[in-house]
Amino acid sequence: MKICRPGFAPIDTDAPVQKSQGAAPTPALDENGLRLDGPTIEGFVAAGYKPENYPPSGYAEKQSPGLTEFKKSQGAAPNAGSSTSPTEGAAPSASDAAEAAKILGEAQALAAKVAAEAK
Repeated sequence: MKICRPGFAPIDTDAPVQKSQGAAPTPALDENGLRLDGPTIEGFVAAGYKPENYPPSGYAEKQSPGLTEFKKSQGAAPNAGSSTSPTEGAAPSASDAAEAAKILGEAQALAAKVAAEAK
């Protein structure tokens, strides 16, 4: 049945009522409470962020070829992640500075490549 009042469009009273979708579903979390629906490093860099800042705060890493390459380039640094280095606290040598510059250049080249591929 349709009801119509002067000046208004007819209303179909027999139509089913649409239910609202409610709140958005809660995103999936990993065992550390980090969200799993974040970007890949390629998307992160393509959005203008530095690869060193990946993953964004509150998000878990997403495995991808770009992330593998980035980790390889970061892992090439001497004593990377070592807190028991015998030279800890000592001034870096010229070869360490050259190696760091090389790694930084590789990371920047990777970031540029990923950004170009994302376009």
